[in-house]
Amino acid sequence: MPWLDAINDAETAEVVLTLVTLDHADWAAPVRLVNDVADFEHDGETYTAAGFQVAMPDQAEDRNAAMRWTLNDVDHDVAVLLRTTNDVIDIEVSYVLASDPDTVQAGPFEAEIRQADLRYGSVSGALVVYPVMEEVANASFRFSTGDFPGLI
Repeated sequence: MPWLDAINDAETAEVVLTLVTLDHADWAAPVRLVNDVADFEHDGETYTAAGFQVAMPDQAEDRNAAMRWTLNDVDHDVAVLLRTTNDVIDIEVSYVLASDPDTVQAGPFEAEIRQADLRYGSVSGALVVYPVMEEVANASFRFSTGDFPGLI
């Protein structure tokens, strides 16, 4: 079943899985999670089953275009990593179909976790689109007649 059919059909037997990789330079290894009830193999790596959601940016003009994430029933080891990390955590989000686990259907989308709210066994926060986008958005351009002779 094609990817667009799986995400747009009112009913489908296909399962769309979100793969998340959390990483930080101080960690021994990245944390790999899949939003499923069982662990999942993808590209030679094991993703641990976890209850989480990643919301892609809203495309409405009057809304903030930030990705949001929520991790429910946080594993103790993951909670300790998140609580003890004071720097930016890199996150990579990809989507695959359960029937075709080796083909990434969307992504990987790279972002940063700069702040996380830990409450009652869940963690949530906004994802900052990877710094490349931030650099472009915050860039200042200086136009000079030497570089842009059409300005005169």
